[in-house]
Amino acid sequence: MVGQQHVLDPSRVPPGRAALWVQLQEVPFAPSSDAAGELDVSAGWDDERLVVGYADRVLGRIEAHAPGLRALVTRWSAVSPAGIARPTATPSAATPTAAPPSSTRT
Repeated sequence: MVGQQHVLDPSRVPPGRAALWVQLQEVPFAPSSDAAGELDVSAGWDDERLVVGYADRVLGRIEAHAPGLRALVTRWSAVSPAGIARPTATPSAATPTAAPPSSTRT
């Protein structure tokens, strides 16, 4: 699910800015493998590399339909399925907020 709530409520973002909200509803709580063979799922969602890698993959798929999206991203955050299950679900401290996920890859 992709949304831009600021379209109906401009007060949600600073003037001249936009926000893109993405929610994936079919992500496994305890992943057992990665179909693409690119992400290590052995530690589950507690491993920030999995969270960042998955967010990077999702952003890449969206960018296939919205070329140049990554260049426009100035802040982002991600909450994993395990993070949502915690009583205080917040974006992970290890999740960068000043650059899109691909800029964190080595």
